[in-house]
Amino acid sequence: MSSNAELRNGAERPTEDPEEADAQEAAGTPAMGQENEKQDMLALSAKEGKTQLMSNNAKLNNTERLPTDAQEAAGAAATGQQGEEENENQNMLDLIASKRKTQFAHLLLYNSIKKDGTADHAIEKLSEIHENVMLLHGFMAGFQFVVLDSGESCKDEGVTCSNLDHAILGLRFIGFVSSLMGTLMSLIAQEYFKSVEGERLEFQVVGILNHQPFFRTSELLEVLSATLLITTATMGLYGNLPDEASWTLSVIVAFLLVWGLRKFYIIILARQHYGMRHLYDAYEAVDGPVEHPQ
Repeated sequence: MSSNAELRNGAERPTEDPEEADAQEAAGTPAMGQENEKQDMLALSAKEGKTQLMSNNAKLNNTERLPTDAQEAAGAAATGQQGEEENENQNMLDLIASKRKTQFAHLLLYNSIKKDGTADHAIEKLSEIHENVMLLHGFMAGFQFVVLDSGESCKDEGVTCSNLDHAILGLRFIGFVSSLMGTLMSLIAQEYFKSVEGERLEFQVVGILNHQPFFRTSELLEVLSATLLITTATMGLYGNLPDEASWTLSVIVAFLLVWGLRKFYIIILARQHYGMRHLYDAYEAVDGPVEHPQ
């Protein structure tokens, strides 16, 4: 039994032979080297993956930043353009106010630019105004031509014309020519307003202000033609009605004509002042309160 125990103890104790220990260490060294090499390769792969991930993130950030930079550039350009437009609008408002006039063109242009930043609304309204004026001129010209053509000629045999008849004929002819010229002027005005649509604001404003006296002449010819028609119709009463009736009707017509012309001056020429017109405010800011007929 003692021998068996010694044998078991000898089997359980590790060998203490140096050569055998070196052999075991030599056998274990390749295995450990392979393990270390695997760990190094894993670390290198992890490092490369991390580097690639950082590179991808950087590219992604740059890609995301590009639209933002483009948007910022577009926003800066839009802001600069808006500032230029505001400066141009203010320059045009100052130009209109510097004319010191309150005709339809001045009022419509000033209000349109102040409200919308463009002259499109004013051009549209001016075109509509001259369209109506042209229609009225055409009607008056046709009507007065019929009156002129249907009357008896003073050269006809047996026809005696007085000075009053000569005056009536002459005034009717002036009224006819006035209506015909007004028709042509309003037609030219309409064509001009249509041709400047979509142009630069400065071109529109400066052009309309320069040609406004010509356009306005058409409006004045309309009033002249209507006044001459009323006058000649009243003059024709004399010799065809009793003197009392002719004088009575003449006084009534004269009163209505004076009243109508005064209203025309206040509403159309002077552009009545209600204390709230933007263009008047521009005047008053420079020269103080401006008085206008009520």
